[in-house]
Amino acid sequence: ILIYKSHINGFMKAPKVQVTGELKGWADFNADVATAVNFKTDRSASVLDNILDKIPLPGLEDLTREQAILQPIKFHFGGTPVTVKPGFSCQLKAYHLGLLKGSLRVGLATKLLIDGLMNFNTDSGLQTNLSAKALDVAFTPPTWMLFTNKFEMGMMMQPTLWLAGSFGMMKDMEMGFALRPFFNISILQQDAMLGISSSTKELAIYPWRAVGLPPGKNFVIKVGFNGQYKMTSNQMSTGVAEYADNVEEFTFGLVDQDQLVGAAISVSILEDGKTEVGKGTAVCSSIVNGQCSPSPVTAKMQVDGNDVEVHLSVVWHESALSRLTSKIKSISLRFPSVTISDQAVAKKMADPDALANSLLRLTRNGRTFSVPLASKMHSQTFLESRVIIELGPCFLDSWKTQTAYQPLADDSKSTIGSDPTAAILELVLNDEVVASGMMPPVQWDQAGVNQDFDVMASSLKTSVTPIPAMVPMYKNGKMVGTGEVEIDVMPASMSAFWVFPYEAQDFEEGQEYSFTWTTHGAVKGTKYNFTLTAQLVGKDGSLTPTAWQQPVSVACTNDIGIEIYRYHGSEDPCAFQVKVSIPAKLVGKRVVLTALWLDANLMPHEMVSEPVNFVAAGAGTSRRLDSGSGQWGLVSKGSVDHTGFGSKVQSKLANLRSHCNAQDLDYAIGAGMNFVEHMKNVMMPMGMGMAGDDPSAGMGGSPDWSSQPVSLFKLGDGPNHGKKLSKILPNSLCAGGACEGMLPGCQQTKVNPIKIKQIVFKLSRYFNWRQHAGPKMRHIVAYGLALMPSAIQVSEKQVAAQVGDSMPDNPILDTIFGITTSTIPAATTLPPATSPPTTEAPAPSPAPSTTEPPTQPPTELPTDPPTTQAPAPPPPTTP
Repeated sequence: ILIYKSHINGFMKAPKVQVTGELKGWADFNADVATAVNFKTDRSASVLDNILDKIPLPGLEDLTREQAILQPIKFHFGGTPVTVKPGFSCQLKAYHLGLLKGSLRVGLATKLLIDGLMNFNTDSGLQTNLSAKALDVAFTPPTWMLFTNKFEMGMMMQPTLWLAGSFGMMKDMEMGFALRPFFNISILQQDAMLGISSSTKELAIYPWRAVGLPPGKNFVIKVGFNGQYKMTSNQMSTGVAEYADNVEEFTFGLVDQDQLVGAAISVSILEDGKTEVGKGTAVCSSIVNGQCSPSPVTAKMQVDGNDVEVHLSVVWHESALSRLTSKIKSISLRFPSVTISDQAVAKKMADPDALANSLLRLTRNGRTFSVPLASKMHSQTFLESRVIIELGPCFLDSWKTQTAYQPLADDSKSTIGSDPTAAILELVLNDEVVASGMMPPVQWDQAGVNQDFDVMASSLKTSVTPIPAMVPMYKNGKMVGTGEVEIDVMPASMSAFWVFPYEAQDFEEGQEYSFTWTTHGAVKGTKYNFTLTAQLVGKDGSLTPTAWQQPVSVACTNDIGIEIYRYHGSEDPCAFQVKVSIPAKLVGKRVVLTALWLDANLMPHEMVSEPVNFVAAGAGTSRRLDSGSGQWGLVSKGSVDHTGFGSKVQSKLANLRSHCNAQDLDYAIGAGMNFVEHMKNVMMPMGMGMAGDDPSAGMGGSPDWSSQPVSLFKLGDGPNHGKKLSKILPNSLCAGGACEGMLPGCQQTKVNPIKIKQIVFKLSRYFNWRQHAGPKMRHIVAYGLALMPSAIQVSEKQVAAQVGDSMPDNPILDTIFGITTSTIPAATTLPPATSPPTTEAPAPSPAPSTTEPPTQPPTELPTDPPTTQAPAPPPPTTP
């Protein structure tokens, strides 16, 4: 309630105004707050250049640019001219070493009654009285979990004094003298402090493939160990089911080595994630460098009379998740060349119609990918494909095959035809396979970064690692040609992949679903053109195009509102999202969705989703939909009815609890200073070095050189350290073990809430503004408050008049200053769509299958061959 009272005593005096406000209400407050920390990599560092630019110090404004701060000093040494220019630079480096997991949780619940009164008088000032009663208070003290073997986090200043100059014929020489003051905090277990290897480490069990499953059905793999069970997504089998779930969901806590080696790992197969159709066990025979042997660990069982193998990667290591995530990379496939050596096939390729119906088909792990071929350099024996296939984040071990490499894929003695895990490359002409060959094993660790990669955005060039593979192709034992497959590898955080759908599920006719995907290097807020298509999926994984397609123009965003179930690094991807209704003509079909687009260099990209079912309305049986129901942050939890965290938060906290134990942790705060020398463009004789250099290495004539850090002094506890900080600093600074001590890793005792019947808060304050505001200021405020009611009335009339004039143009206005406007429904006809803006964003560009605005009717895709060459791209426009 707000009450205005004003009184004018005369024209020569300011009005007296009194404003009284009253606040009464109640609140039902229930807060259960949890924070978590999880260092996923075992080391990181960041450097802030020119730190003194960010924290300016008087007199040091010009010391941060590595420029001369004094005039050059010139003199002659005998007959040799010498020039010296002093300079200064400073950096700040922050770093961490080791892995750390932990959480902190605190809770407070109460019912709050509030009663407040405020009185403002232009003569005297402001008087406030506020009282609040907190009833039935329940306070849960902080509880924490903290687990690490050894963790250190700190920062280091890097001030350097530079002397640049010349000596005779030697020019642009630089010599630097650097101090390295540092400060760090370390946390470690007692055995790590003593240099003893712990027998208890983190265990991760990651299922990535099942071979031999009945084709055409959907299956989930369930893994159990150490009293915990983890499940994969639901994927369709084509004889093989491949899984690419988030590896962070497959940790099984801390396990002793004796507990793991020789123990049974439970593996079950659930059809559609519900009915168990097979069960077996896998055994870790030994551990070599943190990896269970044999690799992969295999569980064997039978499903519907078929022999089935489930392949798992089992890692037992202090940083098990880091070991697994390092094997997940973004994979793209290119087909730069196909060389035809058989004259009969080359003669067929000379026919333009035959060439138009030729394609290259790659089959691996039961999935088929086809790209159209075209002549390269106007040759009928030298072909290429411009289409890039995006596989998204892949677990590199999934490229391993069950059988050894056999180049004669079509030889009668070959056994790879019965191995669905083998990667087979086929040359198809008029629906006939004229040559085929098996891809050799991929050498993931022998690839070099190509600095001249010409099809990705420039910002991604240095992140792409191309791995070429030459595949000899045969027919009836005779070599027909050679196909080149280039596997482009990038970090998982740069992946192009389908966010939704991500597993086999049912999409109901007439329902609207948010199809979501990511690409390489898209710029947030910039619109791009795509074409979405649907292809029918056979039980063997073969794809057949349909006539359904939908061109879209959409910008990427980080706020997609759904959880990402595939591992994609530590960054939130910028994703594209389009709402699509399921067409009636595809009901009863199993399909994959395909996203098509052009990148910045007009190279067509194709990305295929996981197989899904289009079903009639009400017939859906999916385990998980894209509505986000039950996911924390996607729906309102309310306050009165809130009974705890959402399922996502509970899962994260349970995962942290699985790593935690009651072992105490030692912590310490350390500091010190090192000395480092730098030399640039200085040629030194062989064998001559500086302080801190390795004498055996010498400088070797290298023009740039930095010495090893030389410790000037160290403070803190640990090997090779000096005195403890508690012995150096005053007792008041290290009181209570602030400089070093011990803390429990996890609280094992349940903490009950502290209950208080009532807490009363009272606040009464008086502000005499005559002591702080002069007469002119008080008079201005008084006149303003006196005119406020009239100003509101005048504004209300003006708004009412304007709303009346604009109602036909603004039919959705609601209530303004108490005036209810028209409720005429808004027009549903959209204005004609315009072409989206063309930018120089790195990827992607306009979709390959259409150049028309989204409102134009789509054209049917060709139905033969299964994947066809994208139509000619639209001409590039000037940004």
